[in-house]
Amino acid sequence: MGWCLVCGGGTPGGASVCARHGGRPSSRHYGAQHQEHRRLLIHPDTRCVLCGRLATPSDPLELDHRVAVAVGGGDGIANKRPIHRSENRKLGGQLGVMMKRRRGGAKLSNPPRRNLSRGFGRNSA
Repeated sequence: MGWCLVCGGGTPGGASVCARHGGRPSSRHYGAQHQEHRRLLIHPDTRCVLCGRLATPSDPLELDHRVAVAVGGGDGIANKRPIHRSENRKLGGQLGVMMKRRRGGAKLSNPPRRNLSRGFGRNSA
């Protein structure tokens, strides 16, 4: 059982938000390791490491890779951080544009570290 990032209520199957806030028990079919990392890093009082705000129904928190897997980052918990969905989509879009410019998406020799100056984990703002 997980906890809703919006209201703090229980969620079945480790979903990030309860059914009242649009959650699904499958939670987008992420694997067990990702679900465990999310359970450890995201709680109702967790703040986004980029802006310091709490989750909202329209912009919940999700796990972001500090160094994108597409450019050689790992999938371990040390490479993940909680950020708002809108910020994660924006960063992913910027990475996509950069990868297209590299002709065919070849891995970068010096992957971007995407704002690592901020804290990591619960309530680090």
